[in-house]
Amino acid sequence: MDEGASTALQLLLFEVDQAERAGYVNTIDFYDLTPRFIFGDQPNSSRSIEREFEYASQPYKIRLLPAQVRNPDGSERFVFPGEREQLVEDVIRRLAVEANRLQLENGQDSVQISFSLYELRQELRRVRHTLAIDEIREALEILHRSAFEVTKLGTKKPMISATAFPVLLMANSAEIGSKHILQFNPLVAEGLRRLKFRQIDYERLMTLKTGPARWLYKRMVQRFTQAGPMEAYEILATTIARDSGMTLLSRTRDTLRKVDRSVEALVEAGIVESVTRHHRKVPGSKRLDDVLYVMYPSRDFYRDQKAANAIVNDTVTDFRAISGQDETETFVRVPSLRARTLRDQRRRLAGGRTTTPALPGFRKS
Repeated sequence: MDEGASTALQLLLFEVDQAERAGYVNTIDFYDLTPRFIFGDQPNSSRSIEREFEYASQPYKIRLLPAQVRNPDGSERFVFPGEREQLVEDVIRRLAVEANRLQLENGQDSVQISFSLYELRQELRRVRHTLAIDEIREALEILHRSAFEVTKLGTKKPMISATAFPVLLMANSAEIGSKHILQFNPLVAEGLRRLKFRQIDYERLMTLKTGPARWLYKRMVQRFTQAGPMEAYEILATTIARDSGMTLLSRTRDTLRKVDRSVEALVEAGIVESVTRHHRKVPGSKRLDDVLYVMYPSRDFYRDQKAANAIVNDTVTDFRAISGQDETETFVRVPSLRARTLRDQRRRLAGGRTTTPALPGFRKS
């Protein structure tokens, strides 16, 4: 890399040093909690699906449009992103925290990554979610072609209308080591630019076998930032079902049973230490209507959250010190040599976070 080249500061701050924080990735605020996936049977229809959800007490509506996929026999079908696509996206985000993996597209604010199908297959196999190359390729195509629109309730104009990967450039070569390029959704780019991300235990995330369980873990990481041994996270079963995009079953008790399995999965994975359930019944009936979960975090979870809080604070402090700004509408460029020094300093200080500035060598006078 020549000395005149530059690196986007926010992309550098998004990196996770695998020597000090091996097995951790970043979850993006808002984007990672939108109910973009179909967890359950796929509707065999070209019609869109509309859902309502809440984020930070703000109600939203999301409209999902299926991808049109060609079968080996030449016929076509309509498919929405499901659990397979969620896994593939999570693995790509695992690659994204490696040093120098993310790039800005032609100096714009669009974020892209290059990858090979082989490394995706190997990583999926490593975390025990094995997929064939053709399955990975199809999952990428679905994430590229299936659009979603998010609108704040009470407004008419969507705040975002795009696919998970608006640009997908697949190499013509059949070699699985060939490099491909994709562009991330604008909400991901915005989260990076505004530093709206925090670390999550990727290895633990990938032990979870279902999409709703992985969504719930991400929600706890994003929303339960004050986790501690005496703090509990409370959430209704109906909130989990609605905001995760879980397919609702005809009988309420069957939906609640699916939600309960997701909660139990977090206990089995060592994310939640214990759960208290407060059952809510239909007035004047014995029929179960909802469940309030009071979840007490495991020691690993609240230690991870404490570390993530410190990293968030250091990231904001470092960005302000280097750029002279609290927030910006664009990515901030730093010379590559300076970026290399910054990366080395972050690596040395990653194991011992304090409340003092993390990067004194870059403080402005």
